[in-house]
Amino acid sequence: MPETVQKSFHKLTRCTSFLTSTFIFVYFAIEDNSFEYFIYFTDWGMLLTSLYFLLSLISYHFSFNSVLTENFLVIWVFNWLITLAFWGYLYPVEGSADLLRSSITHSVPLLLTLIEYWQLRLSIARLDYFYPLGVLLSYLYFVLIPYTLLVRPIYTGIDFQNFFSLIFCTGLFWLAVAFLELVNVAKVKENIQEIRIA
Repeated sequence: MPETVQKSFHKLTRCTSFLTSTFIFVYFAIEDNSFEYFIYFTDWGMLLTSLYFLLSLISYHFSFNSVLTENFLVIWVFNWLITLAFWGYLYPVEGSADLLRSSITHSVPLLLTLIEYWQLRLSIARLDYFYPLGVLLSYLYFVLIPYTLLVRPIYTGIDFQNFFSLIFCTGLFWLAVAFLELVNVAKVKENIQEIRIA
């Protein structure tokens, strides 16, 4: 595929991803019409996904590739964790009152992230891990833990009065590191292949 066609296609997918993620975020925020909308990891993931795609569209006019890389790593980590935590833990434990909404909010952002991943040329350093891990820890320390302890538990079984809460949060952190390593290794291999082909 010629490079100009490839760039145009990438712009189109980014624009579509931005519109899709923004629509999903805004639609459900209006539907919920509550401050509590912003306590959920899923909703933060949708917001950050929407902001990433906005940033990626702006990047065609201004060059800030390192910022784009760091923000991509945030949505890469968040959307994998959100999808796995919901379908692997929360859905089997508590089910879903609205399966269509759950399917959209816990699967579509990851799908958009994967589409972006296949088109994005990244150069990742392990120092870039600090940004997504910092954002993850910020959610845990400034939203999840205080809200759970001071107001009510957000998620079933995670009340920070039991050992499972610690295991779950520690597991999320190490899973995030594993997903960062995965994308790093995969992109290094892709870059090596491109150099060999050239």
